Amino acid sequence: RNRRFRKKELLHQELAKTLGLQVAYLNERDFNLFGTYREYALRIEAVPIVPIGATKGTTALKLSLPMTNPNLKSLRVGKHSSQYPELSEYRLIDRPAAFPHKVADWLEITTNDLMFSSLLLSDDVKISLYEVLKPLPAALLYVQDEELALITPLLLTEEDRLTEMKQMADLLCDMKDELN
Repeated sequence: RNRRFRKKELLHQELAKTLGLQVAYLNERDFNLFGTYREYALRIEAVPIVPIGATKGTTALKLSLPMTNPNLKSLRVGKHSSQYPELSEYRLIDRPAAFPHKVADWLEITTNDLMFSSLLLSDDVKISLYEVLKPLPAALLYVQDEELALITPLLLTEEDRLTEMKQMADLLCDMKDELN
């Protein structure tokens, strides 16, 4: 038991070291990685995702960057799964419009401003979206309120996920670069 715990703790420390972040770790469902990555304030944490009307949900991994969003533009990119229905109900958009794309059949993109989304989802970002989200069982990337975030039910429990986590952080930073 202690070896499994220590292995997970070391994985979180290794991810923090790779991204140049600080880490506060209690267990794989209660941790924070925070600091500056590629000139942006990045935060990685475990968050509970509870479906509407339920008392129990899923613990998910959330990577987020703060952002300024005075016009309350929203974008929601989802890879949904019947195993994780709570992600399809999380961070819904008021007055959503489907964003037409040819990235993948399994990718659902909705927004409240098609112009904003077309600027944010450049061809390079769409390619990165496909590459990052394809191996995940489910994921939700969103821009809403003052946050750009990516949520997935995969927690950092295996060494091969370190590369995926770095790719997720890079995707968020690439999107923030597009905004800037």
